[in-house]
Amino acid sequence: MKEKRKTVQTRVQGYKTIIVDDDPLNILLEQKIISEHFPQLNIVAKATGISDAIAAITVHSPELLLLDVNLGEREVFEIFNEVHCTAQIVFVSSEQKYALDAFRYDATDFVLKPYAKEVLVSAISKAVKRLEQQRQFYEMEHAYWTGNKRDFITISSVERHEIVKIKDIMYCSSEGRYTIFNLVDGRSLIATKNLCEYEEILERHASFFKISRSQIVNFEYVSRVNKKNGMYCEIKDGKMIPVARRKYFELNRFLNGLEQ
Repeated sequence: MKEKRKTVQTRVQGYKTIIVDDDPLNILLEQKIISEHFPQLNIVAKATGISDAIAAITVHSPELLLLDVNLGEREVFEIFNEVHCTAQIVFVSSEQKYALDAFRYDATDFVLKPYAKEVLVSAISKAVKRLEQQRQFYEMEHAYWTGNKRDFITISSVERHEIVKIKDIMYCSSEGRYTIFNLVDGRSLIATKNLCEYEEILERHASFFKISRSQIVNFEYVSRVNKKNGMYCEIKDGKMIPVARRKYFELNRFLNGLEQ
């Protein structure tokens, strides 16, 4: 029914990388550094403005972003008001004052212009190391889940690991780089992993369906689907969750399957 996401980014393809800078010469410099030092990176797009950057991120879902902070009269942080992105981020700026803002967006590193080549190489190396660690984790997780189907899930936060029965999850939502799990007992648990990292695990269970980019719903707890003025799932706790328009047809097929 649904196309499963690819859990592991292969080394042959390379980690998808996007460079954003309003100066084409800076883009060429960063591109040269990447080509000389990082064969595991694949530059899939370059952008010089906010709109182009948003379009590129939306299309390519990159693993690594190299972002200049000042893009003309605008700041690159505006991008994150428009797109959801879980990439490693290296911010580059000629002004130190943006460093704090950069790390509020979970920056992997902040590089101050002008920089020595070794400084940028070090920052990108840090991002690549994190990507490799994620890949290894996904491979182990995928290998486990290929042969096993547990009835519980581990929700990891900064402070603890919560063990939760999958049947007790009513719905979960993406909030930036975090995922909020809403449980039948009224609790809300915040996980430090992105929603996409839970998608394959949850959708192994027949009652779960991803109704939008930011919401996965357990239809064991959906009392009805309203189709007036759009499509909404009404959860048994009273919450109304909108269904993305692009999911209407797929959801109808899913619901028809539940009737069989």
